[in-house]
Amino acid sequence: MGTIKQGILGGFSGKVGTVVGASWKGKAYMRGMPQHYTTQATWGTLFCQRALSAIIEVLRPIASTLRLTFGDYDHGMSTFNKAVKINYPGAIENHDGEPVVIYKKLQLSKGFLQCFDMFYVTDPAENGNWFVYAMQYDDSEVDYPGFILILYDKASDTWFTHIYDQPFTTGTSIQMQGFPIDSDKDLLGWVFVYDKSLGQVSNNCLDFHSRHINEDD
Repeated sequence: MGTIKQGILGGFSGKVGTVVGASWKGKAYMRGMPQHYTTQATWGTLFCQRALSAIIEVLRPIASTLRLTFGDYDHGMSTFNKAVKINYPGAIENHDGEPVVIYKKLQLSKGFLQCFDMFYVTDPAENGNWFVYAMQYDDSEVDYPGFILILYDKASDTWFTHIYDQPFTTGTSIQMQGFPIDSDKDLLGWVFVYDKSLGQVSNNCLDFHSRHINEDD
């Protein structure tokens, strides 16, 4: 039995006929009862289900980072679900009847901040640290509030995220550590402008895919 909480036109909880009332983040909403189908699912339905599962499994390891990179893009749903919705089916290809996630097509950020034009990752120094810097096409010095860098090592199926939440100027080299980069790694990379104080990000500034990550592919 449903319970009316805010008058006859207000929110309610529980089941009323074929409608279920609930709330999420203080907002009342209604949803229909799930439908049960007796006929066998079509190939297309099964493909879509597998494709959705594939996207979820790919994004799950970086769910905590997606809370930042999709945090100011409001769809009335969780940040992880926003990321899944945007990447399904855009990052899926049909390979002989099987859904395959194309990592180069993943959009890992959605926001409104302005991006820089270029981003470089250098070879690591002897101590294992490495350096990054952003550039403008005209070599001008532009101030940015910070950035988020995501790298993916295809060989080991490993993600690495670095959140740099301090102001920097294009052309300035920034020392980083924590992820071994060498010529033997085939890496994918995404980078976004990030403003910690505002909780805002940019869209994907750059996507790069290279054997040597500071070279274009």
